[in-house]
Amino acid sequence: MEDAGWAWRPAVAEAGLLVWGVGVQLSEALAATGMVLSLISVLPPGTGWQARARRAWPLWAFVGWCLLAPVLAGHWPVTGGLARILDWCFLPVAVSALPLLGQRARRRLTVAMAVVFLLSCAAALCQHWGLWPRPETFARFRWTGLPFQRMYEPLPGESSRYMAGGLLLHRLKFAHVGGFLVLGYLDLGLLKRSRPALAVAAVGALCLLWLPHARAASVALVVAMGLVLALRLSGRWRWPTLLGALLLAVGLVAAVPSLRLRFASAATDEGSGDRRWLAKCAWRAVEEYPLAGVGLGRYRPALFASPDTPLEVVRHAGKAHNQYLTLAAEAGLPAGILYLAVLLWCWLRVRPRAPLGAAGRASVIFLGLVSLLHDPLFHAEVSMAAVLALGLAQGMTEEDEETA
Repeated sequence: MEDAGWAWRPAVAEAGLLVWGVGVQLSEALAATGMVLSLISVLPPGTGWQARARRAWPLWAFVGWCLLAPVLAGHWPVTGGLARILDWCFLPVAVSALPLLGQRARRRLTVAMAVVFLLSCAAALCQHWGLWPRPETFARFRWTGLPFQRMYEPLPGESSRYMAGGLLLHRLKFAHVGGFLVLGYLDLGLLKRSRPALAVAAVGALCLLWLPHARAASVALVVAMGLVLALRLSGRWRWPTLLGALLLAVGLVAAVPSLRLRFASAATDEGSGDRRWLAKCAWRAVEEYPLAGVGLGRYRPALFASPDTPLEVVRHAGKAHNQYLTLAAEAGLPAGILYLAVLLWCWLRVRPRAPLGAAGRASVIFLGLVSLLHDPLFHAEVSMAAVLALGLAQGMTEEDEETA
């Protein structure tokens, strides 16, 4: 009778993971709705959510320090900074919601996410050529203060071509969220010998390496894809395939002039987004507040800028362009160290031979590498996508261990 009373759980879990997986490709509000639905589905007894949460002590150490240490020092968080840390509380939710789905529900989830991803890639192609959406489309929404101009950053040397952002309308969100999807479909395609999944991964990888012109994400994706190939392939095909994939990525950069210019500009302050100056400001914040930081979401380069700091850096929205360093500035050095510990914990929680295991470990590498040159958790959709990807990989590993 108790099981019959909770018969609604699989449907809610499917809806939650579906809205979550589609939402990270469209909007923060939609993804948050999916996370809440997923939470509702695992709260009743019998899902193991509480037990999984208790075992996730590195996760709670990271979340707890980031929430409590700045507050105890009198540095209260802002809403955005608080929400990005709370996203990590949903990792055990994703792990627990997955077992509630049957094979048909998982197939529907896989297909739906792939369709939206391919639509986002198609939108990115249109944006690259300036076909959709046109700049005047957003003129009436300027009052919102949203960075619509990020959709129309011209390519180096090609003023009539743009760095694309897909359905997320932001090139870095598109590159980072898409990276997790490519790794998942590549792993699924190799494990199941699924040509449709491999096609989604191939099309997605090409679009992500070419259209957003996101250098750090491109390098991180190539390395992470190499790990998936190394873990899934065996025998004489492994090294030729890895070498071929690397040559294709290098060849793409060599063949596209704007990509060559983008990567060449990485060595200059202007081309790298003034990362050297941003790091200097962030380190001053860490030196002044080494244990508790300045508060989640409260770090601003202008607060710690020296007189000779470039104006563009002073006006920066508040990131160090290094996730570890930004966390250290906002919640103290222990926060940056604990973030690294969480990534290591996620790596160890996934068996590489389990379904999505290779993608899970590759997602850790992808997020860890991107975090060296960007603040991926600053963007809500990326933060939510990372938690979903890592959670699903852990859930598949648990199922594989139970059936082994």
